[in-house]
Amino acid sequence: ETLLSEIREHLRLPHGAKLKLIEDWERISREKKLAPLPRTPSIHTILDDFLAAKARRTSHERLYGEVCDGVRAYFNQALPTILLYKYERRQFRETKENQKTQPVEYYGAEHLLRLFVKLPDLLARCNMQREHMTVLVSKLAELLKFVISNKQKYLNADYTEPGDEYLSWWAGSTDA
Repeated sequence: ETLLSEIREHLRLPHGAKLKLIEDWERISREKKLAPLPRTPSIHTILDDFLAAKARRTSHERLYGEVCDGVRAYFNQALPTILLYKYERRQFRETKENQKTQPVEYYGAEHLLRLFVKLPDLLARCNMQREHMTVLVSKLAELLKFVISNKQKYLNADYTEPGDEYLSWWAGSTDA
């Protein structure tokens, strides 16, 4: 519990990011819109930008690279099970069928912020030495600050209306 509360404190989303996630939820769940895929920039690009920014300022490039690789792996695993709203699941399946790449290549910052909401619980379950966890959480907090400080570049304000077929599917879906 102590570890979880410490992780939550370090990875607390700023107010503006919380508002963005609320807006994201409203667009998808209430208005039945979708974030367009593939997203530009993708999470992969965001992580590369973060890594490039850190490489200019620090000698710990390898450590940041490992953190970014871990975020990519966590995201790809977590997306279909805990990061999507029910309404987005068909879009995910259809996009995955048409893409030869991993989800980090075609999802964007909104979905990355959703991962940050889940990360404290996921990390608290990891069997990791306390010192390593402290370093990891501090680097993740830096990544979160980087995304927020570049929100104009990374966070999408546009959501799209899905086609009639998608809406018909949703109306008849047991997921609805």
